Amino acid sequence: MSWLAAEGTDSEQTDGIGAGRRHPASRAACGSSVLLAVGFYRPHTPYVAPKAYFDLYPLEKIALAAEPGREGVPAPALTVTPANYGISADLQRQAIQAYHASTSFMDAQVGKLLDAA
Repeated sequence: MSWLAAEGTDSEQTDGIGAGRRHPASRAACGSSVLLAVGFYRPHTPYVAPKAYFDLYPLEKIALAAEPGREGVPAPALTVTPANYGISADLQRQAIQAYHASTSFMDAQVGKLLDAA
């Protein structure tokens, strides 16, 4: 997994550029019903969003899921060994932060697109 807390603004990201374009299928041009089919990259990995979205999710406030108990579970059912693929708690928090940042960034872009429609 990879991520980037990018410097700059929404409009400098590919998804921000797409959301900021004036689409000809506006409500004014088409009436009350509009269908917009727009492809966005986020929130798929790599999780890239402006740093401001990462700042919404401080690492120290990100709770990790409790590790499930493994007692009594047959060995073939334990496909992930060690638990969480051995990723440190700090790296898990960073990945969760990046996913949340990317998702919030996309929510903002969809909002811009809908406001322009």
